Amino acid sequence: LQNAVKTYQVTHGYKPTGEVTAVLIKDMNITALARVQQLLINIQRMRWMPTNITGRLILVNIPEFELYVDSAKTILFQMDVVVGAEGHNTTMFSGNLNQVVFSPYWNVPPSIVKKEVLPCIKRNKNYLKEKDMEITGQEGGLPVVRQLPGPKNALGKVKFLFPNSFDIYLHDTP
Repeated sequence: LQNAVKTYQVTHGYKPTGEVTAVLIKDMNITALARVQQLLINIQRMRWMPTNITGRLILVNIPEFELYVDSAKTILFQMDVVVGAEGHNTTMFSGNLNQVVFSPYWNVPPSIVKKEVLPCIKRNKNYLKEKDMEITGQEGGLPVVRQLPGPKNALGKVKFLFPNSFDIYLHDTP
């Protein structure tokens, strides 16, 4: 039974531990019709991916939470990554890396300013200073907030930019 569980885990992208967990049971109970629908959705997603890749490639396997750096179909580097949670899903796209920014500023999105930063400022007048943040202006009735480069910066030490309409980029973490 343990070998059968490991085989299932390997074919479905899990680490082959042989342990039966609640999540594994839930995934094992997906109907054949639901699996076919998943296949059709993923076939459609594959149409978005580039077909003739040359040179080096940075690939983020979103469901696997892994980043691969590949050259001539050889994996040069692999690492765990954090992707958007359900409800804030990471969009699939392809693009060319055009900038590497060391010691980046983090321009805090207006939704985070409204939901998180402003309530924290109301509770603690030193919040911005403690988080190495500053207000750089006003826009749409909200302060424009950015976090300074440094050890507290949410983007870490390096940011990798790919031109895309989704404002998606890769970054380190503190």
